[in-house]
Amino acid sequence: MKGVFMNIYKVLEGDFKCQAVCNTSPFYMTKDVTSGPPKEGCAYTLKNYVDEYAASWCGGMIFFLIYLICLWCSSCSTITHTGAEANEFTNKDGTNDKGGKDAN
Repeated sequence: MKGVFMNIYKVLEGDFKCQAVCNTSPFYMTKDVTSGPPKEGCAYTLKNYVDEYAASWCGGMIFFLIYLICLWCSSCSTITHTGAEANEFTNKDGTNDKGGKDAN
């Protein structure tokens, strides 16, 4: 057997040492028979894995979302004026400088 599902079974049986998602059979699908019978189904193993690492993944996602919100807020606050306001500058004495060629 080849294909995507077979690759998924290889990962599940290799990394998590479990067999089948719903019902456990007495043999692995991708491992040799000499490795012995599977101890449990992958549903329980995957649930335990998610329970163990969910908090750290959620913390990372919350940090990333806060970072994106800060980045978005800072980029929105730096938007410059367009049109006539874009060519106005304030001099040190408080007068408006319209810019242009005859500014000096």
